[in-house]
Amino acid sequence: MGGGTSRGSTLLLGADVGGTHARLRLHLLDPRTGEAGEELLRRAGSGANPGSTAPGALEALLDLAAAALVEGADLLAGSSRAEGAGRAVRAVVVLGIAGAGPARHERVERAVREGLGQRLAARSPAQRDRDLLDPADVQVVDDMVTAFAAGGTGGDGLLLLAGTGAAAVRFAGHLPVERSDGMGWLLGDAGSAVWIGREVLRAAAADLDRRGPTTALMTAVLGELGLPEPGEPGAGDVRQAMIAAVDPLAPAAWGRFAPLASGAAAAGDSVAARILEAAAESLLGTLDAVRERGADDGGAVVMTGSVLERSASVRSGVRAGLEARGLRAVTGAEPVHGALRLAAELAARSVGEAR
Repeated sequence: MGGGTSRGSTLLLGADVGGTHARLRLHLLDPRTGEAGEELLRRAGSGANPGSTAPGALEALLDLAAAALVEGADLLAGSSRAEGAGRAVRAVVVLGIAGAGPARHERVERAVREGLGQRLAARSPAQRDRDLLDPADVQVVDDMVTAFAAGGTGGDGLLLLAGTGAAAVRFAGHLPVERSDGMGWLLGDAGSAVWIGREVLRAAAADLDRRGPTTALMTAVLGELGLPEPGEPGAGDVRQAMIAAVDPLAPAAWGRFAPLASGAAAAGDSVAARILEAAAESLLGTLDAVRERGADDGGAVVMTGSVLERSASVRSGVRAGLEARGLRAVTGAEPVHGALRLAAELAARSVGEAR
C-alpha cells in the first residue's frame, strides 16, 4: 500500500463470472468473525469466459469491478462506519471466472491484476483509489472453485457444474485434485447450456432441411431468431436466413437456445426430450470420470449452474443418477458467496504474512 493512509476497513469483492452473466458482490470484512459481513452493493454484467465470449468482455468486467470498488470506498468514506477505524484503504478481490482454469489462469489473472490497477489509478486522482488495491490481494480462480466453496460441504467432495459450460471436479483440502470436462464448446462442455443450445439449433436446422425428424424446436428457434417459418408470405429462403442469423453468434450465446428444449419437452416434443436426457447422461458420465472409487468423499455432490437450476428435466435425471450411485445431491449457495468466502480467507492470509 502507498503511504499517507490510515489502516481501516477491508472491502471484499467477490464475483461469479460465467459465459453469459457476471454477478459481483461487495461486502465489508467482519473483523470479529473473519468472514464477509455487511453487504455494501451488488452489480451484474455480461459474462467473460476467455474461451467463448466476444472480445472486450474481460475489459467490461474490469470496468464494472473497478467502479464497484470506488463506489464502495466512497460509501465508507462518508459513513459513520468508517469513524474510528479510518476510511477503507484496502480491498481484497476474488473473481471466479469460467474458462480461467489452469490452461489460461496465469494470463487471465495477470490481465485482471493489471487492468484493475490501471482503472483505479485512472478513475480518480485521489491517492486513496491508487492505494485501495494491492495486486497481491487480487486472485482469479475458475468458477468451479468458487461454486464448490459456496456448497458448504467442507474441503473434500465433488462438484458438478452445468451452466454455460460443464465440468465435474473432485476436491481435497479445498483444492481441485481431479477434474473432467470444462474443455470448452469445441472439445467438450457436454450437458452445458451451450451444448444443449447447439443441439437445439442442429435439431431445428435438420427439421428445416428435412434431414431430421419434425420437432417443435424448429418453430421455437425461428421465433427466437425473429425469422419467418417456411411458407409464410415473403419468407424467402429460410435456410439461408437461419445461417446468416446464427453465424455471427459467439459460442457462449448458443446457451440462449437451451431453455427452448425445456419448453418443447414439457409440451411432449420427443426430440427435445432426448436432448435433455442426453445432457443428464453426459453430466453423470463426467462426474463418474472424477469419482475416486472407495474414497470417503462424504457422498455429497454440490450441484450448481443454470442448467441444473432451471431445467427440471436435466436436474431430475441427474438426481436419479446420483441416487443410483449412492450419492447425495447438495444445492449450493450462489457461487458469488464462495468467491466472498475465498476473499475473506485471502485477506486473513495476507494479514498474517504481513505480520
